[in-house]
Amino acid sequence: MNRIQPSIAVSLVVCLGGLGPVVAADLGGVLPWTHYVAALAIVAISAVAVLSAVADRSGIGMRGFTFLWPLVAWAAYSWFQSYPLSPALVSVLSPGSYAAYVDWVTPILPADLRPSSFPLSVAPESTKHSAAMLTLLIPIAYSVAIACRERTNVLVLLGVITIGIAGHSMVGMVFTEVPLLETLDEFETASSTSFGTFFNRNNTALLLNLGLSCGLGLIAHRLATFRTDDINHRSPQSGNWTMMFHHSDMLIGMASVGICATGLLACGSRGGVVGAFLAGLVAFGWLRSRRGFVAIPAIGLVFVVLVALAISTFPNVFTTFRRFQDIDLKSGAGTNDARLEHWPDGARAAAGYFPAGSGLGTYAHAYLPYQETSPGYWFHHADNLWLELSAEQGVPGILLAAWIIGMLVLAVSRLSHSADPIDKGLGTCGWYLIAATIVTQMFDFGLIVPGNLFTFTVLASAIIVRGCRPALKATSGGRHAIQDDARSAGVLFSSGSFRLSRRTLPAAFGLLIVFFGAACLPRLKSDAKDDTLVRSAELELARERVDPRAVERILDSIQSATVAHSSPEILLVSAQIYSWIGRLQTVTAQDLDTVEDVQMAFDRARRIEQRRRWYRQSSALTMPAEAYLAAVQSSQLALTKLPLGIEPRMQLAYLDFAHQDAGRSQIAVTQLGMLQSQSAKQLAVLAVLAGDAGDFESSAKYWRNATELNVRLTRNALLHAERTSGLNLTDIISSTPQSLRAASRYLLEHEFESPAMKAQIDGFLEHAIAKVDCDRCETIRETAVCEELLGDMHFQLNQLDDCFVHYEKALQLTPSNRRLRAKLVKKLAANNRAEEAARLRGR
Repeated sequence: MNRIQPSIAVSLVVCLGGLGPVVAADLGGVLPWTHYVAALAIVAISAVAVLSAVADRSGIGMRGFTFLWPLVAWAAYSWFQSYPLSPALVSVLSPGSYAAYVDWVTPILPADLRPSSFPLSVAPESTKHSAAMLTLLIPIAYSVAIACRERTNVLVLLGVITIGIAGHSMVGMVFTEVPLLETLDEFETASSTSFGTFFNRNNTALLLNLGLSCGLGLIAHRLATFRTDDINHRSPQSGNWTMMFHHSDMLIGMASVGICATGLLACGSRGGVVGAFLAGLVAFGWLRSRRGFVAIPAIGLVFVVLVALAISTFPNVFTTFRRFQDIDLKSGAGTNDARLEHWPDGARAAAGYFPAGSGLGTYAHAYLPYQETSPGYWFHHADNLWLELSAEQGVPGILLAAWIIGMLVLAVSRLSHSADPIDKGLGTCGWYLIAATIVTQMFDFGLIVPGNLFTFTVLASAIIVRGCRPALKATSGGRHAIQDDARSAGVLFSSGSFRLSRRTLPAAFGLLIVFFGAACLPRLKSDAKDDTLVRSAELELARERVDPRAVERILDSIQSATVAHSSPEILLVSAQIYSWIGRLQTVTAQDLDTVEDVQMAFDRARRIEQRRRWYRQSSALTMPAEAYLAAVQSSQLALTKLPLGIEPRMQLAYLDFAHQDAGRSQIAVTQLGMLQSQSAKQLAVLAVLAGDAGDFESSAKYWRNATELNVRLTRNALLHAERTSGLNLTDIISSTPQSLRAASRYLLEHEFESPAMKAQIDGFLEHAIAKVDCDRCETIRETAVCEELLGDMHFQLNQLDDCFVHYEKALQLTPSNRRLRAKLVKKLAANNRAEEAARLRGR
């Protein structure tokens, strides 16, 4: 038999189809050890594919491997981004990367650690890991090209994928309906954005859309097969309609479509539903143009019944509809999407790293210097895959993505000219796949998640393989004939004298692909070990932090890993451990007798306290413990590998009493203020660091920005001002009405011991009164509280006439407020206004 051995081919198809859903079962496949285990499986599958290529006596040829070329180019470019280049070349290819290594790192590193050459990537270790994962797509595509030359294997592939994804949908709906099950999974997040095994419902939505594409492909195939009843010029009989629904392909397709569609309604992803709707229109339009719409009403009726059954079984599936209902265009409720605020920063980052990008997998750090409008939390992804791709890989990345999408569109268009029902089904799957991916990834990054990425690659490879070689053509007599796949493909070598080349070239090519896939295994395994080591070290340090010997053992394990592979994560956890050892050394070096003395010494040995003493020079300071210097060294090394890193800069800022370079510490704090300009919590930390160092101007600016972003931080700002004599209250509080109200209320309700603080209160209240602006309050209750606050402020300033005016306004807004009425009566009586007090009391 001049074909791939059927049993091997089917096994390959089952493994390839199940790869994505199985990987996705482990939190979507985002964990490093999952990457490594998946890589082992992919290499093994591709090795079996090579053996299948050798065993195929008919000769496979090279045309079916078209999809590999953009993947090879993409992987090569991604690896290129991680290798050092000359600064002059980097400045041309990626100005933002050049600035990261020169403008950002040089001022805070000693001369001997400043890099003389550096890569395009601003996080080269992360780029290498991402490039290794991208390289694994090449053996996946190769294996699909081998297995899917047999036309019937395409149906098996679609069936395996859609069944696996339907299982994910069922798990998600069960977890939604039975919350108790979430507690049984130690990895299940309590976040409302999770669904099933994914932390992010939008990531799940992409997987469900991939399952829908496969289910629709099976349905379209069965419809096309049903239409072949007119080959002998017969009209479909009622019995034939019944037989159509009895076929396993139709049953699997309809069941999986119903389950996946219900999962989309349950997961809460609005972008996923919009993508499914538009992709459905595209797929149905293609099917209709091929005149495969005769049975659509019957299928639609069955589909509605299936979804209704699922809804009755899982009543919580209306999550997505409820999120749509939360949108109110008039009031703006439900439209405050943080992604819309972040995308301008992502666009600025893409322009900053134009044309070559910041490196694959670096977005979390790459956008930080360009943030202006993002909300306070850290965006590890752009929530727009195409924007993230343009920032990370620039023009080459966009062109490569366009190349792949163009190949898919061309392949699906060619499938439309095939009379093979399998190609009809694959064409429907392809149109849905293309449309759903393009639309949903405008609002998400789900294609980066390995479970989704592997599934998409398998489907895209199958579509392009079949699209290069239509296998069923209409004969002149109106009948259909299935031609030999190898011959109908128009393979590269058609002459019999080249039969050996047609067999050996794909096999040799496959061996090369297996080699490159296997070459990625050490990197992925090393990264997985590092991740485990870092997590274990952090947990053990939290548990054994008061045991010097245990901490030393943790350090020994980290040091052994640092020798083999000094990733930024390993270096940073080393800095944490060294800092803790330094604290323990500082305490044990003292002659202490009682537990109370040890506790006091331990508190005084905190880095922030040692730093304050070093700046104030209030007592004779000894040289810092040697471990602190090692922590400084680890942090500096981490900066050479992560030039826009936040934690290494924070370490250097806290450890300036160890490296004793106040100027370098001030630069680190200034840079952190730029990298974290939208994080109120971090700005508050920086304000304390700057204030303790005597940089009151910067401290005031950070407090002002922090209180504008988060009103609740006004209390922290006032407490720090009480402790730091160089800060002025009017400078540290934002001028927004909300911040001024919160600060004024706190100042009026608390007693302060600091004379300097007391002296500033009246001045601040004078400053704030004109800007409290009660008219901007949204509710009557809020306005009444604001008017009462104004009354208190005027009373503190002894402006009694204005005080009572505002009290009266507050009372008019809330006439049932007995507390306020009693307060006003008491103040009127105490200020010789007994008649007004009596009148008010008598109301």
